[in-house]
Amino acid sequence: MKIKLHILIILLAVFAVPAVADDVDQWIQNLNDASQDVRETSADNLGNSGDSRAVDPLIQTLKDDGARDVRSKAVMALGKLDDSKAVEPLIQTLKNDEWQVQFRAADSLGYLGDSRAVEPLILALKEDDDSAVRGQAASALGMLNNSSAVEPIILALRDTHYAVRGHAAEALGMLNNSSAVEPLILALNDEDNSVRVYAALALGKLDDSNAVEPLIRALNDGDDWVRKNVATALGDLGDNRAIEPLKAALNDEDGDVREAAAAALTKLGRQAP
Repeated sequence: MKIKLHILIILLAVFAVPAVADDVDQWIQNLNDASQDVRETSADNLGNSGDSRAVDPLIQTLKDDGARDVRSKAVMALGKLDDSKAVEPLIQTLKNDEWQVQFRAADSLGYLGDSRAVEPLILALKEDDDSAVRGQAASALGMLNNSSAVEPIILALRDTHYAVRGHAAEALGMLNNSSAVEPLILALNDEDNSVRVYAALALGKLDDSNAVEPLIRALNDGDDWVRKNVATALGDLGDNRAIEPLKAALNDEDGDVREAAAAALTKLGRQAP
């Protein structure tokens, strides 16, 4: 019985392959369908197919004049397919007039991990009119992990929009560059609580002892979300100077802060009393 079942599984697998191939062919054909919904669904499916035959048709779909959402779906699909042929077309798409398409292009370029995207993303971070695009460009540059992006991202900590500053702080935590430490310490005083959170978490990743005392002071931040993540960052840094301040944080009025302080103390090798 087990042998028959094994043979049946093999036969199902063999006969399933042409069906998948047929599906991909149909989805490619449907990229030219008159219905926007059909084109969007087909682009989605092609991105999840893992089939390299979809790359060129999706690149052509970036020029779809009929609907912005179809172009966005094609951009997202190209990011998933991980093919270097998509890099240059996606770089060109960063110049699109629609921020939604630019946003997705920046995201996909980050996932593709190709250094050709660094300079175009830096340009988008510095000059694009839309804050969502600037923020996503910062995130993508963090994913690309190229040292030439460090200074532009540090400058983005001064952006007028809090979301861009938050993305910049998070990206600096990915880049592992010591020149980001002082700017991130300054960002612990940002007027927006989300920026302070991302700055704290980034400092926890950079493993620089200069961040310990500023983070200890930030345990007194007026926002409980900030205090919680500051405690987490102090646990990540592993410096014993944080032990007593974290013990004091065990009495914080917020339960999440108390929990984060206890977890940080455990990381530091001290059991919370």
